[in-house]
Amino acid sequence: KRQLADRESWEKLINNYQGNPRWLDIVATTIQELFGGKVAEFMEYETLILPEALQAELEQQLQHLSPVEIRIMEQIANQNQPISIGEIIRKSELSIQESVNLIQSLKKRLLLDGQLENNLTVFTLNPVWKQYLKNKRE
Repeated sequence: KRQLADRESWEKLINNYQGNPRWLDIVATTIQELFGGKVAEFMEYETLILPEALQAELEQQLQHLSPVEIRIMEQIANQNQPISIGEIIRKSELSIQESVNLIQSLKKRLLLDGQLENNLTVFTLNPVWKQYLKNKRE
């Protein structure tokens, strides 16, 4: 649909934006308008670029989260390493029950990714959300 160059960079682009069709559509428009359709040029920056339309969409989704869910997401966004459920519980100062429910809710909405690392389930924030929350803090 979009005339994008640098096919070898497409997979990384798709992975960076979690394969989300809406996000990719917004990003593809930006790549066409500002980078002449060159995906590699768009991808050469260290940071994940979040066009205004994508930020607006994320802001809208943020409105549907509770303050405590946002706090947990911000807490995980601040981590450079994946974080275990035990660490989340300790840092959030919530009960184990509340923490588990929040993590489950965020995972269900695809905001958190969980993976097994050294026989321990650890969580990371979706990279787009991580970048968005970091940008909001700055």
